[in-house]
Amino acid sequence: MTIVRAVRLADLDQLWELLEHATYGLTTLQINKDQLSERVEHSHFAFNRKTEKPTGEPYVFVM
Repeated sequence: MTIVRAVRLADLDQLWELLEHATYGLTTLQINKDQLSERVEHSHFAFNRKTEKPTGEPYVFVM
């Protein structure tokens, strides 16, 4: 069984390690630790935000 969940701030180091070893196929993630950190933070806040209507929030999921 595969579990898909929202990315967590605690996942950042593991995501970075994955990107360092990825050769292709992860084109939606930047190979820049600052940008990756910002993307994870924005996703974290988007998931925790109360909203009535989507407005382009950046959701990131992990398996």
